[in-house]
Amino acid sequence: MSIHVSDLGMSPVVAVRIEASSQSVYPDLAVLLEQAERSALGSNNPAFEYISRARALLSAPACTAGGLAPWQIKRIERYIAKELATGITLIDLADEVRLSPSYFCKAFKKSFGTSPLAHVQIKRIERAKDLMLTSNASLADIAFDCGLCDQAHFSRIFRKTTGMSPSQWRKSFTTDKG
Repeated sequence: MSIHVSDLGMSPVVAVRIEASSQSVYPDLAVLLEQAERSALGSNNPAFEYISRARALLSAPACTAGGLAPWQIKRIERYIAKELATGITLIDLADEVRLSPSYFCKAFKKSFGTSPLAHVQIKRIERAKDLMLTSNASLADIAFDCGLCDQAHFSRIFRKTTGMSPSQWRKSFTTDKG
């Protein structure tokens, strides 16, 4: 079995494939990625984002007792990616994998380590970062495209998640480009 980046709803430039059979490599790979992330932290390099995503892949949710099944995880990730610009509710997510909302919340938290709505918020910020790097759209348009009600709401969530405003983040990652 292998985990592919597209199964997790991520969209890096180069797809990374991690084979489950090579679990002995994971600790070394995690250390290398941590070192790379630390060295890229101070630079204005989009590679930092991809290194962070690769580290997230290493801790990708697996089927655990009381958690979601792998098919449910993939289905939820695809649904979130497809519906991100719309209002995603807990009931929508639970219905997608045919579970009650209360059981879904517990299973989701066990599988992902966060609540479903916090996970959706993280995905919205990831999409916003991609849009800020790949387009010249206004922050208000990006907020709307990511399912957030307005630019102020987007800015609050973005700052809480990344520690900087969207405009500061965008400038720091686009100034190196000619």
